[in-house]
Amino acid sequence: METIHLYHINDIHSHFEQWGAITEYIHTERERLTKSGDTVFVFDLGDHADRAHPLTEATLGQSNRQMLVELQPDAVTIGNNEGITFSPGELEILYQDAPFPVVVGNLFMISGERPSWCIPSTILHTELGTKVGIVGATVPFVPFYKALGWDVGDGIATIQQEVERIKGEVDIVVVLSHLGLPEDERLADMCPAIDVILGAHTHHVLPQGKRVGDVLLACAGKWGQWVGHVSLSWGKEAGIVLSKEARLSDTSLLPNKTPQLAKTLVKDGIKRLESSVINILATDLKKDQVSNWLCEYIHHWSGADVTFINEGVILHDFPQGSVTLATLHQACPHPINVCTIKTSGEELLEVLREVKKDRWHNLEIKGLGFRGKEMGHLVTYPEVTGTHILSIAGEQIEKERSYTVATLDMFTYGHFFPTFDHCQKTYHLPQFLRHLLQEAIQERT
Repeated sequence: METIHLYHINDIHSHFEQWGAITEYIHTERERLTKSGDTVFVFDLGDHADRAHPLTEATLGQSNRQMLVELQPDAVTIGNNEGITFSPGELEILYQDAPFPVVVGNLFMISGERPSWCIPSTILHTELGTKVGIVGATVPFVPFYKALGWDVGDGIATIQQEVERIKGEVDIVVVLSHLGLPEDERLADMCPAIDVILGAHTHHVLPQGKRVGDVLLACAGKWGQWVGHVSLSWGKEAGIVLSKEARLSDTSLLPNKTPQLAKTLVKDGIKRLESSVINILATDLKKDQVSNWLCEYIHHWSGADVTFINEGVILHDFPQGSVTLATLHQACPHPINVCTIKTSGEELLEVLREVKKDRWHNLEIKGLGFRGKEMGHLVTYPEVTGTHILSIAGEQIEKERSYTVATLDMFTYGHFFPTFDHCQKTYHLPQFLRHLLQEAIQERT
């Protein structure tokens, strides 16, 4: 019998508070278990890099890559925060010549070719010669990948196809999934040849894992709060996995020799961004004024008939003096893009009546790319007036006419405006809100 240990982390999102504890723990465990004759493999399951962190923004993810290099993973996959918040060129620089395989099988260039920096699977070998096949895929946010010039395939179908291709060559099959737990459950049911699915994306915490048939699913939450550990007992003579166990380690309980690391990295990132001055303000700007400027700029930039955003995307006022990239990043850290939507006048009336409601101001939201706390009032440009009969800049909305609305992508895949579900949508990448805000502020001089 041979014991194989799989350590996994996921959805760090550039939360480095426990990174020192994570690396020390994994290195210690690898050394301890290897000395006892076991095999240890380490994996990152994507969304390690989040551009809401100033150092990730300043280095375009190179700081995250260096941290992964120090962790010494045996393979990684990418999450949506790598795949759709970096341009294809930036992603290539990030992963080209990485000292670890990047396993993501469902990402292709428009030409149909696979990017040179990733592979659909890899085979790892234990000291006793057991072959462990590693297959990976990321969540297929098709409109976003398409807007960046990628072609992204169905994650489950891709994994099934790759497992079928390699299963005769390997003893054990492990999937690195950034698809989310519901998709992992479907995959396990549809592809019983898989032994273990290490999951990410939906931030689920499974203290002892979850079994779907004979497939073990393991998920370790988010932000480095947990390190996942799956132990496999491989019966070499029988040629089968005799047992599978999953558990989690709470990183807040682990020794951390670098508790100030996170603060140091934030300061380093801010310092780098502060070196780029984009404007000098003669007076202070309140955050509601800045959000109105941004809304107006998005309106003209997009060519929409009406634009709305939430005031909460601007997190603080802009003081008099230099506006730097650090100022912009601190005020607008969200990896959020603009979306333009084709609607009828009747649909637009339904949306704008919802926009005008008072319920938004203190609404707390998490996820969807939003890195603030409260939604804030929804602001429009031009001004929308009226109650039952609405007008844009004094012109009454016609129910049968076609309109273009510009707003934030988070309003199109959340539950806020169901009307948008069936509308034609165009996502504008790679510009984040802060990039447009930078142009808006520069334009005001």
